[in-house]
Amino acid sequence: MASMAQEVLLQMVRSDYTAPACNRAQESWLITGGAGFIGTNFIYMAAERSSAKLVVLDKLTYAGNLVNLQPLLDSGRIEFVRGDICDQALLDRQFGTHGFQRVFHFAAESHVDRSILGPDEFVKTNVNGTCCLLQATRQAWEDKTDG
Repeated sequence: MASMAQEVLLQMVRSDYTAPACNRAQESWLITGGAGFIGTNFIYMAAERSSAKLVVLDKLTYAGNLVNLQPLLDSGRIEFVRGDICDQALLDRQFGTHGFQRVFHFAAESHVDRSILGPDEFVKTNVNGTCCLLQATRQAWEDKTDG
């Protein structure tokens, strides 16, 4: 039996899903933390079930491995951007360039042992980084609705 999160993700990437008032052929999705375990699995599922352009943003820290995505990179199915979700200017540029319709946020510091040894990095990525991503998303949405 699939979890609620799995069901939601499956519904969002199923092949017959059409976003309201959006041409699916022109859809562009941002996936943060895509070189990690969960992000990689999501990207493979999305690449198989969706025709959307997939842009993967990952800092490639201890949890991310670009080799995980190599077949999709080699085929041109995804675009990879190495960067930090705490970099507001980078996020703003990516939103401006791609006009994302969806954002899937998997970037996070998640190893408990590391959080005890260095809690500042966890706060920076998990709280401040998420805030930067939300600000970029909100700004892009406001720009679309104002224009």
